[in-house]
This record gives sequence, C-alpha cells and structure tokens, in this order.
Amino acid sequence: MSFQALSCIYFIGFIFLISSLAKAWSPTLALPMLERLGIESLILRKRLVLCLIFIEAVLAAALLLTTGLNWALWASMTLLATMILALGLLIRRGFDEPCACYGQWLHLNPIQALKLDLIYLLILGYASLELSRFQINPSKIYPTIVIAFGLAMVGLGKLRASKLMNYFE
Repeated sequence: MSFQALSCIYFIGFIFLISSLAKAWSPTLALPMLERLGIESLILRKRLVLCLIFIEAVLAAALLLTTGLNWALWASMTLLATMILALGLLIRRGFDEPCACYGQWLHLNPIQALKLDLIYLLILGYASLELSRFQINPSKIYPTIVIAFGLAMVGLGKLRASKLMNYFE
C-alpha cells in the first residue's frame, strides 16, 4: 500500500475518532439539527446521536487499525455522503446555527462542514483507488477487536453511565 493512501486512511480515522469523542462529550448539540431535518421524536433523535457516535467510533477503529479496509472505506464514504446530503438539506432549509460535527471543540456552520465532508470524501476516494490500483488484500476483519476499540473510544469521552442514563430521560 502506498504511503499516501495509508496516510489518508489514518487521517480520516483520526477525524472520525475526534468527531465521535466530540459528540460523546456533548451529545445534545446535534439535537436541533436532527429536529430541523424533520425528526420530531426527542427519544429517536437522542438514539440517533448515540448510534452516530458508535458508528464513527467503530469506523475510526477500523481505519486506524487498518482491519477490513474494504468495508471500512466504503462505510466511511457512505456515512460522509449521508452527512453531505443532510447538510445540503439543512442549508436549503436555512439552518445556519453551528453544526455538531465536532461538538464544542470546533464551531462550523453547515456550509463549512459540507466543504470539509466533501474534502474528506475525496481523500477516501483517493485511498480507495490506491487500494484497488495496487490490488492490496487488506487483512481480515476481526469485528470483536474493532467494536471493542470503538466502544473504548466512546468511553474516553464524557459519556459516563450516569450521564447516559440522564440523557434518555
């Protein structure tokens, strides 16, 4: 695998790690965005935020550990494409509050977040092309390790059991 492709994969892995930790640190920041997307149920919005935290953490683990790169790259590109569509819809609806992409750590408006996600998608596309060009067969996935690592990353945030229980109330 080329050094550039591996660097791209690690870069996006760290981006997902930072994003999942930031959302775990302050999970309520994403609720207004989801409400503006038309999700009215507060419980559903909270669960979607927790699912997004988990998905980003697992993708970060898979990319950083370089296990199962084929599925991790495609899942990451799918997640980014979904976020791009959601941000486009928010921009169209006039949502101009800071998005919750990086929690309280980095305040971006939806247009800035959309531009970043497009850049990330291009970086992943390049890495995917490099993998297929060199016909690299990435190592087999060990789902237990990836999921455990993803859960550990979520646990590093401020998402403690007591806060999690209060979050669902």
